Amino acid sequence: MIAADFDGRAQVRLRGLSGLPGLSGLLSLPGPLGLRGLLGLPGLLGLLVLAQPSLAASRHSDKAETFHPTMAPVPAPDCEARVGYDRDLVLPGYLLRGYTIVLMRGFDVETYLANVEKYAVTQHAIAPTMLAMVLDDPRTDGFDMSSLRNISYGASAMAPEILRAAMARWPNVGFRTAYGMTELAGNVTYLTREHHDYALAHDQSVLASCGEPNPLSNVRIVDAEGRDVAPDQAGEIIVRGEQVFAGYWRNEEATRGSFRDGWFLTGDIGRFDQAGRLYIVDRKKDMIISGGENVYSREVEDLLYEHPSVAEVAIVGAPDSKWGETVVALVRLRSAATAAALDEFCKARIGGYKRPRRYIFVEELPKSATGKILKAELRQLLRSGHFDPKESS
Repeated sequence: MIAADFDGRAQVRLRGLSGLPGLSGLLSLPGPLGLRGLLGLPGLLGLLVLAQPSLAASRHSDKAETFHPTMAPVPAPDCEARVGYDRDLVLPGYLLRGYTIVLMRGFDVETYLANVEKYAVTQHAIAPTMLAMVLDDPRTDGFDMSSLRNISYGASAMAPEILRAAMARWPNVGFRTAYGMTELAGNVTYLTREHHDYALAHDQSVLASCGEPNPLSNVRIVDAEGRDVAPDQAGEIIVRGEQVFAGYWRNEEATRGSFRDGWFLTGDIGRFDQAGRLYIVDRKKDMIISGGENVYSREVEDLLYEHPSVAEVAIVGAPDSKWGETVVALVRLRSAATAAALDEFCKARIGGYKRPRRYIFVEELPKSATGKILKAELRQLLRSGHFDPKESS
């Protein structure tokens, strides 16, 4: 059964397809299944071809634990189902099992809380920015969240400070995350509930990880020449396997540029720890080069999230005639703070070249439909002089 709540304007209920053959068998037929859209990418570059074996490999490789009713807090394009949250074919997979799914037209805290209470939602996936909004909203305490058993988070990096706050707020909820993208037909690494519990009790640095490679996933971290780097060294994440997409639809140039010797180049910078767990360091395009030094935006963001006045932050690079780029922090505050106070907070904790040289205080940060902060838009606004100097220092 699907329960779909579109802001109170429509209720749609469909019967699960419980009598059909298993999903993996359904996807094991030869040939491409179809096209899937990529949010935020223009034109034909935003379409890719996923072969049916790719999706089957993704499902066989997934370590996720499943409960229902489940909820999709935000819609995303899915060419196979046309509606729903695009997570590893979640909608068709749950339909085949006859599960209840609660759909939302878009995310807002009050509707999210009301749906969890009304439908006794047991699990859902959520973006870190959305989870932070729920934690900050005073209305959260007025709703019954006791049905929740699992929260999966992803789409962008989760600040460990936000994750610790969520685990403390809901100690009976299991948290889990993964690393993947549409080109990989889902996830290639997984950090289980047990890993989260271990990290909280024994090594909280693991909370910044997105887990170990899945059984059918080949994941490497390499330098600019394609050589494997040592544990704890940063490099580009590359992936090979049956679940990797076939290519971008009618864009051979983009497809060729995304592969090297059969390995898909993710464009993400990561590292493995000594135990083989993957950590996302940054997107290559979000890395800032200031005075010849690499500054990874996530490291600075995670630090600023530890400041009690910071609700949301995005670190971007701004052009600079002397240094090439300077580090800029765009901050949404939850309580009063000055640029000087935030700089003092950073000064004792990170190297001088990583510290933001400018703090811009904003009411909201631009986000995609899936809750990702749109850093490209922020960089464009900086270049255009959109922000008043009085807003920052």
